[in-house]
Amino acid sequence: MSHYNKAESIHAYIDHYRLSPKQIIFIDDFCQNAYNVGWYFSCRTYERNKAKVPPIPSLQRVDSVWWDPSVERDIQQSMVLEQQTANAEKETETETVQAAGVQGEDSFDAKYDSVRQQIEKETFEDKFFYPYIEM
Repeated sequence: MSHYNKAESIHAYIDHYRLSPKQIIFIDDFCQNAYNVGWYFSCRTYERNKAKVPPIPSLQRVDSVWWDPSVERDIQQSMVLEQQTANAEKETETETVQAAGVQGEDSFDAKYDSVRQQIEKETFEDKFFYPYIEM
């Protein structure tokens, strides 16, 4: 249900499937939608409802909640940053191993162990890893 008329859409769905809900729980990230749904289903304020009859007779309760998306956005942004950092670190490690002449961590190449040891001990010459930089 994008855009407007969310309350009317909910009402049409309930009518179409001949449902008799006792409660509607509506959560939306746009505060006007949350207000409109609560307003629509309350028989006290519905202008066209002169008899003050609820739009859905079985309905006893409507919970219409505005969900603040900024909290989730901040969490998602920090998760993306963590993932990007982890990927960058992994990529750097892969490049280092590949620069040392090893195909990858899963390689069964016999020289892998000696290359790994040289990396850990930092016994490679600077130009070995960075041949394009003049030292």
